[in-house]
Amino acid sequence: MLTEFTSTDVALPRRRSAIVALLLNVFGMGAGYLYLARPKRALALIAWTLASIAASFHGLGGWLASPAGFVTYLAMTVGILLAMVIDTILIARRSQTRPQRWFNRVAIYLAPVALWIGASFLAEIPSLGLQRSVQTFVIPSSSMVPNIVPGDRIAADMGAYRRQAPKRGDVAMVRHASGSIFITRVIGLPGERVALKNGVVQINGTAATMDAVTGSPIRREKLPGAEWTPTRHASPQSPLRTTTEVTLPPGHYFLLGDNRDNSVDSRMSVEQGGLGLVSLDRLLGKATFVFWSRDTGRIGLRL
Repeated sequence: MLTEFTSTDVALPRRRSAIVALLLNVFGMGAGYLYLARPKRALALIAWTLASIAASFHGLGGWLASPAGFVTYLAMTVGILLAMVIDTILIARRSQTRPQRWFNRVAIYLAPVALWIGASFLAEIPSLGLQRSVQTFVIPSSSMVPNIVPGDRIAADMGAYRRQAPKRGDVAMVRHASGSIFITRVIGLPGERVALKNGVVQINGTAATMDAVTGSPIRREKLPGAEWTPTRHASPQSPLRTTTEVTLPPGHYFLLGDNRDNSVDSRMSVEQGGLGLVSLDRLLGKATFVFWSRDTGRIGLRL
């Protein structure tokens, strides 16, 4: 005599698709492991993803914007992604007929997916003030030659000036009045008197030390409290080589490009298309190093 079973008597196994599992893991912070009935792996991947997101916004005190931190973070992210892909495929191939569990529901798969999409959406809302601690920029102009050349891709610590005040010699990302982001160097600090005379920076009446490089428009400059910096002086007749002395108000900075005769900076007012004296809120972050360049010898160059 044959016994009939209804579909509610036994939870029938379902085949597991490696492609579905991968998509759920990539876009759902571990939902693919739930689909594969591996809840512990799902929790581990969710924890790593949330920790990675938190680190990207916190910046770990600027460590992520350093060459070592940036490369370590990138290598760990790529390594874990590759390990997850391989692991997911292997589990899916071994678990083609694994029985259903209580968490094998579409609604549960969609929960971490919705969380990921929601977090990504919130991070893009300007009014929330959320900002990743490290951003990358492609340099389109020659205003920072010889230290940064067109086409260089640089990393910037966008939380640097929330932790400490800008220092003389910093290479800063600056918001122009037009909304564009410029890159230039901090020269004068609040309360100081700044001027240029024949291309030489004067701080509180004292001229910067300059060393010429024979047969080249490059000159090395030493400002108080800053390191020696190569600067480019190619146009002796440029009107930007001599400026009227200005006293910087509290919370304002004087910035110059390293390519002194071909740079839009604090020597020109905002009305003239320049930066003018730059308030702290317009200093968006500190450029830290070149992480990619067509000239491979420049990769990793600290700024």
